[in-house]
Amino acid sequence: MEKTPSNTRAVLVGCGGMSATWLDAAALNPDLEIVGLVDLDQDTARNRCREFSLEGAFLGPHLAPALEATNPDVVFDVTVPSAHKDVTITALKHGCLNTVATSSERSRSQTAWPMRVS
Repeated sequence: MEKTPSNTRAVLVGCGGMSATWLDAAALNPDLEIVGLVDLDQDTARNRCREFSLEGAFLGPHLAPALEATNPDVVFDVTVPSAHKDVTITALKHGCLNTVATSSERSRSQTAWPMRVS
């Protein structure tokens, strides 16, 4: 998938319950394109892909291959807290902004305003 100047490309990591809030919020931003979903449970990722009509999005169990395949601008980290550090380090090593979900309300604001996490 190739970047275009008019959109921000995002990979969402963690396709559990809170991911629906992130994907709902992302759908409200016409300049945001979800280019990949990452989850250890591939059935969960496939179900989210179908639910949000993300045909063509990369699906995989690990973040690094998703970043290499999709070249996103931002990573939405909707994983369990114990995984946040590894997701953040991987995202930043690939030159991506990273957002971390701490609540449904915060996820809505973060899909509009990604922030750099160090």
